Amino acid sequence: MTLPSFGANNGITLTNNSLSLGGSLSQATTINQSGFGMHFMGGNVGIGTTQPGYALDVVGTIRASGSMLATNFTTSDRRLKTNILPLRDALGGVTHLRGVRYTFLPGKGPTGSQIGFLAQELEQQYPELVFTDPTTGLKAVNYAQLTPILVEAIKEQQQQIEALKTQASSAIERAKQAEATTASFERRLQVLESNGVRAQAGR
Repeated sequence: MTLPSFGANNGITLTNNSLSLGGSLSQATTINQSGFGMHFMGGNVGIGTTQPGYALDVVGTIRASGSMLATNFTTSDRRLKTNILPLRDALGGVTHLRGVRYTFLPGKGPTGSQIGFLAQELEQQYPELVFTDPTTGLKAVNYAQLTPILVEAIKEQQQQIEALKTQASSAIERAKQAEATTASFERRLQVLESNGVRAQAGR
């Protein structure tokens, strides 16, 4: 069955089962299907927002079962943040993490051998990095936010290394001083022994 074409002033054309967007979409356009809303404005697409400010502007949680490629930056401006606290004992936290190799069950994720964490284990140490789907109960890991934890862990480890190097240098210096003192005692002993031999020879 062939459906007729429908056009609209905002650049939307419906032909059969194909929806085409044309024109400039100078006014907000909304497509609703069973409560699902997509909003178009000025070439931008919004999901969960009627005023999309980016090419794809999503308000809500995005779930992806495949690979994702991002070539832009994540918003991290200090002016947008509050309750900023330093990470404490990052090295201790990292030592409790367990990296594993695994494969997904058929149809449940990418094929082939994978490397990562088990969400339930990571959640015990860093619950902020684990998201639990309210519908399925399945857990997902925010691998990107592991970066600052690893950075602080490396810094803490480097501080420990520098402290050990300082202790080692001090120990070496003390050993050198002890060796020099021993050598001095040996020289004095040799002088005393030499003087004693000469004294006995002069009798």
